[in-house]
Amino acid sequence: MRCSLSRNPYALCATLALIRMGFVIFLTRVAIALFSRGYRNGSNNLLVASDGVNETVTIPGIEKLEGEFPENGITVLALFLLVVAIVLAEDKYTTKYDNVDLDTILASDRLLKNYVNCLLEKGSCTPDGKELKETLPDALSTECSKCSEKQKKGTEKVVRYLVNKKPETWEQLKKKYDPSGQYTTKYIDEAHKQGINV
Repeated sequence: MRCSLSRNPYALCATLALIRMGFVIFLTRVAIALFSRGYRNGSNNLLVASDGVNETVTIPGIEKLEGEFPENGITVLALFLLVVAIVLAEDKYTTKYDNVDLDTILASDRLLKNYVNCLLEKGSCTPDGKELKETLPDALSTECSKCSEKQKKGTEKVVRYLVNKKPETWEQLKKKYDPSGQYTTKYIDEAHKQGINV
């Protein structure tokens, strides 16, 4: 999902991702500072020297270790926490519209035409149609990597319906979103596995 205050009312997602990333970075810095300045005293306590005074910090759930925390251990810890930060900050499309009844839309020529006109920029968009139009190019280029499972199944259902029942509409959408045929080529094997003859 693109997060832009001027284009998208869901700009909160970018802010939340930054807050999560900042929190994880803060925890990473605290952990590195603790482990690089202190040493284990044979319990689950970490002795930390600050301003010449030894302080004991209890870390519940940590096994008893003897001696100093090794330098390469700090590197491993930092890399692990970096991976955690990346995973927590991973961007996903909104699931706000995952409960839209696709069967009702596909069964109604009027509703389907409204969504298609939105995607082709020939008509106005509902909020979920606008979201779809904004995320569709990114979803095509990233193999729907930010899609929920429900969104992936819904995509398969809609593509199958359009290819089999509305081929002229499918061709219009392909012309708009895949003029060079790169995505058709990219996804043709997967479509055939799903029984869709694109």
